[in-house]
Amino acid sequence: MAGPLVTSRLALAAVCAIAAAALVPAPHGSGSVAPASGTHAPTFAKAPAPASPPARDTLRFSGSIHRAETFRHPIGMGLEFRLTPMAGESDGAWSIGVWPRDSVPIDYASVATPPYRGVNARDLLGWHFRNQDNTGPNHGEVNAPEEERDFQFVETRAAFDTCYAALQRVMWPYNYSDQVAEHASDLLDSLPTGSGTLIVTSIALTPPLKGAQAEIDSMRFEVTLLATRRRGPEGPAPHRAGH
Repeated sequence: MAGPLVTSRLALAAVCAIAAAALVPAPHGSGSVAPASGTHAPTFAKAPAPASPPARDTLRFSGSIHRAETFRHPIGMGLEFRLTPMAGESDGAWSIGVWPRDSVPIDYASVATPPYRGVNARDLLGWHFRNQDNTGPNHGEVNAPEEERDFQFVETRAAFDTCYAALQRVMWPYNYSDQVAEHASDLLDSLPTGSGTLIVTSIALTPPLKGAQAEIDSMRFEVTLLATRRRGPEGPAPHRAGH
């Protein structure tokens, strides 16, 4: 398994400053990424002079989860890895995310892990692991991610706000000039992120009933994250929470 590619955090300020000059507040629309509560149009300072890349840490942990639970694991920088029951799905499906540990309900992986429409590796659903008629394992006939899930995430609220604004211009480019949409696309292509991989090591699905849709009853997993070096106490041990 190839190691996740991580670039300098400092590059984000430079890229966002250039791209944001052409960006104007976007109208709210439908899509896979929801606007953050309390999000405001970002402002940009002059980009800092180039400096040495920040130190990075590799963090590895494992866990297990059962239907309707939420899994949380602190990763430093005021962030935590989460498996959150998916809204609009059964309680046997989860979304992989990186969230602030405060009460702000935003997912820093949502703006950094394409594709932004359709099937995404961040989403863990039972039908990904079954064949078309739900009578056996998925041996490739269903086009869906399976055991190994790669994802990326920004590491600050400022980066989230900037990249969320750029994403609106990429997803709905007809609302903007070609130049604005191109700047936004360049920003997302150059986005410096932390990155991670979740590997499902065992999974228990609902019975394989023909024509039904599989759900996940429980699973075990391993996670590898590459992120900015953590400082200070990391808080409590990982835990599962009822949802």
